[in-house]
Amino acid sequence: MKAISTLLALLLTASFATAGDQPLPPRVSDIEYPISYWIAPLAADSLRVLDRDVSAYLAPDPRVRRIAVDLVVSVYDVEVPEAAILAAEAVAGGTPRGEDPGAFREALARSGGRIALACRGPLLVIGLTAPPEGFDAAFALFLRLLRDPRVEGHALRALKAGRLDAWRLRDETPGLRERETYFQIASGGEAGFLTASGMDVWTAGNLPDAFASLLSARRISIGVSGPFQDLPMLDTLDGITKELSEGPKEPRTPPQASTGLNKLVLVGTDAPLASGTAGFPLPPLSDERNAAIEVALNLLARRALRAFQARHQVSSGFETDIRHDPAGHRHALFSFRLPPPWAVDLVSVLLEEANRLASNLARDRDVLAAAETIKRRRRLAFACSRAQARTFASMHGVPGDVTKMDGFTAVTAGEVRDAAEAVLAPSRFLAVISGPADGIRSRAEHVGLGARGLDIEAGDFFLRLDRTK
Repeated sequence: MKAISTLLALLLTASFATAGDQPLPPRVSDIEYPISYWIAPLAADSLRVLDRDVSAYLAPDPRVRRIAVDLVVSVYDVEVPEAAILAAEAVAGGTPRGEDPGAFREALARSGGRIALACRGPLLVIGLTAPPEGFDAAFALFLRLLRDPRVEGHALRALKAGRLDAWRLRDETPGLRERETYFQIASGGEAGFLTASGMDVWTAGNLPDAFASLLSARRISIGVSGPFQDLPMLDTLDGITKELSEGPKEPRTPPQASTGLNKLVLVGTDAPLASGTAGFPLPPLSDERNAAIEVALNLLARRALRAFQARHQVSSGFETDIRHDPAGHRHALFSFRLPPPWAVDLVSVLLEEANRLASNLARDRDVLAAAETIKRRRRLAFACSRAQARTFASMHGVPGDVTKMDGFTAVTAGEVRDAAEAVLAPSRFLAVISGPADGIRSRAEHVGLGARGLDIEAGDFFLRLDRTK
């Protein structure tokens, strides 16, 4: 015990000594960021092309105990992506048509297999995991489910009820309702949003056919990880390709949200704090400027937070994220819950800093620091073999090898400025704020938001699409 205590003391002393040898600079912006030499695996190294040109990404890993097969299904080109998700959820919890449900579930349990569904924006991931000794049996059951699924009526009713509960909760929760309103305005209204009446169209009788239409060779890519050998696994995966339809003739193309926004929408409430979502619609991930766009967004978040904190002497102010709306568009979002004047100040700061990024060259060291932050975050996509295979399959169809971190460190200050000018323009900006409307409007006029060309208009949560009807 004494030896352990002595070792801990030495480690702590060494760490403090290292920190003391390199004191922090007086300003956070002056901190030097070391270059990350971590190299991500390349998608091309694990790519195997199956029959019908279906791409499979293999990540063998003898250290784990289960084999995972993930079918990544793109629903970008589906008119209502949420309906596709509903169909996949119903099938993932169902059983093959013509088979005894209890016997199917018992056989799956004996094999040690588990079937699950995950949603990543406009991507569905239908996954099977099983131990090596039970994988062949579990995979055969998985294929039977994909080939001819049956949706049970009571399970579908439970899924629909869950959707309604989620929509009601969203309408009643500050922060969530503003984001929902933002999405509807940015997407141009009701297009692509599932509603209760829209769900009534889908029944246990027609959902299996809707699901079958999603399983096309042009929509699917596969990620496989775990303790397996390449050649036998490739023979096994060909069983999936035989079940696929031809699908759409055109390759999948992610949609782009509306760009003619330039709005601040105020929703009057009795709440003492203002809740809101502000943001910019983004081009699809396939856009060749994506690396520069992500660096520009990281710099915008850093600068806006620094300016906002200096103005109000607070340690935080907002959260940032890139999200897909229900129609499949990508957005850079800033979410907040603040005193009403501060919420308006945050909108002002975001526009000011976006304009600076679009008008002036950022310092090279700041661009490098932003690129390094993104690279560190990207490492999470390769935290394990399954994450790696799933990441590759999810990014399939994006031009270039998206896992090359060189794309971020190679971004120049000029490319960041050009990306900011194209993507972070006021004409693409939208903010939805709820709270005391008079106070928010007067503050907006005081800081000159209207003078900058931002349309300030009154809104109402209840005038937008009510998804529960």
